[in-house]
Amino acid sequence: MTLRVDVGQRPSGFTLIEVLIALAVASIVFLGGLKLVQTVSQSLFESRDRNLAMLCADNALVLVRLQVQRQGVSERRDTCRQGSRVFNVETRILVTPHSNFRRIEARVYHADTPADDFFLAYRVGFLPLGF
Repeated sequence: MTLRVDVGQRPSGFTLIEVLIALAVASIVFLGGLKLVQTVSQSLFESRDRNLAMLCADNALVLVRLQVQRQGVSERRDTCRQGSRVFNVETRILVTPHSNFRRIEARVYHADTPADDFFLAYRVGFLPLGF
């Protein structure tokens, strides 16, 4: 048996340069996918924090409506625990042009950030008086 080799035919297979280029393209694709997963998970954490902060703001409005002695013009700061998170809640009761109503504002912040910084949730409600 004799083995015939055609001189004009190139050997089949990949060269080292082709393999390196393929690895570079694959790594760029994988890094893009990793960045996408990171962005989605960060968005989910922020959404969870905003939902929990909104519960704190709703609770603050209900608390003002239930406590008759807190229905005068005032400002109060409390902490609120929702799940494993702790938030600072700033509740303000303000006068309105109509004497039978009070405006209630509740702002919720992360517990580890200053109160003047970015707030997570903001709720406004109105409290009827004398009805």
